[in-house]
Amino acid sequence: MKGADALFVSCTALPVLEIIDRLEQKLNTIVLSSNQALIWDTLVKIKKNNSVEGFGKLFQVN
Repeated sequence: MKGADALFVSCTALPVLEIIDRLEQKLNTIVLSSNQALIWDTLVKIKKNNSVEGFGKLFQVN
C-alpha cells in the first residue's frame, strides 16, 4: 500500500465493517467501505457520530 492514502472497499456485500479497525492497524492506513460511509453519513446528519467506536478512523472525524 505504498503511496496510497486509504483503502476503499466498494462492494456492499463484503462484511468488512467488523474488521476495519484491525485492517487499519495492519495496513497502517485508513480503510473505508461503502456501508461504513453510509452509516457514518447518517449518524453525522442526526448528530450521533460521536457515539460509535471500533469501526475505523472515519468515525473519529466530526
